[in-house]
Amino acid sequence: MATILLIISYVLDEGTTGSVLYIARFLTAAALFSIFSRKETTEKWFWGASMFIYCTHFSLVSAIEKLMFLALGKDIVVGLVAYITVPILIIFTLSYLARFINIKIPNVWRVIVGNRSLMIKDEKK
Repeated sequence: MATILLIISYVLDEGTTGSVLYIARFLTAAALFSIFSRKETTEKWFWGASMFIYCTHFSLVSAIEKLMFLALGKDIVVGLVAYITVPILIIFTLSYLARFINIKIPNVWRVIVGNRSLMIKDEKK
């Protein structure tokens, strides 16, 4: 989809004024989104943890990256490995931490995320 948008924006860029180009890009993106998003999606249990992950990820990412640099040294390869692996590790860890908190101490979960629901397969009605 991004490739199609890039090609269309390049084609429209030839001799087009700014406002027309902006409107054409916006309409193209909206049309492509409409075409490619017709598939019905089912809600995943970890989608309800997105606010929890959003609020807690930054401090953990910073701490783990600093620990990696302390343990492995400040090298470009270590930076690349940290850049790729740390977000994956953090999202995985925080989504299961959210699930654990939701199951074991639901009152704390409701306070942390403002009473947002974390739908777990067993709880669906």
